[in-house]
Amino acid sequence: MSPPPLRPVDIPSFASTQLALLDRELQAEMAQTGNLIASHTPTGLHRAGLALTNLVCAGQRTGLGGKTLLELGPDPATSTTDELPEHGIRSGDIVL
Repeated sequence: MSPPPLRPVDIPSFASTQLALLDRELQAEMAQTGNLIASHTPTGLHRAGLALTNLVCAGQRTGLGGKTLLELGPDPATSTTDELPEHGIRSGDIVL
């Protein structure tokens, strides 16, 4: 038996579905972040690798679309090294 014929994808419908899913994902991440912040201290989150504390702006530039990009580094007043501790934070994470 042959597979059913493929139908063309309705691009606007596909795009709106993807945007709705991305919005739901963002809302879930923001809720999770809020719950972590409400139930743990900054030091506890730092020890678990879920937060970085005592950061200062080490650089600033303009990126694509005119977005401002900040490079963050440890505060020299509280850190003896230029390297960040081990963490699970990545580009695109929510910053509060």
